[in-house]
Amino acid sequence: MQATTLSKAFGHLTDPRVSRTKQYALIDILTISICAVICGCEGFNAIEEYGKSKEDWFRILAPPTEDIIEGLWRLMQSCLTTSINQWTHHRAN
Repeated sequence: MQATTLSKAFGHLTDPRVSRTKQYALIDILTISICAVICGCEGFNAIEEYGKSKEDWFRILAPPTEDIIEGLWRLMQSCLTTSINQWTHHRAN
């Protein structure tokens, strides 16, 4: 994906996954997830379906599955919460 405000806001995060499980870039999963939630998606399955419906827009071959999205969010919950709060605060100002 191209550099966006989201990628700038979350680019400092360290991906906690082991190399063999990094089928998708961290920033791609975060961007899809955040866009999906902003559009009203609730839950990891809804985020996956949103990603599938916007494949052309996100320019990816296949969006990450619900399991990948949920696993990443569970691994990074506290640092993602902090980054999302900082990003929304910055966007509001």
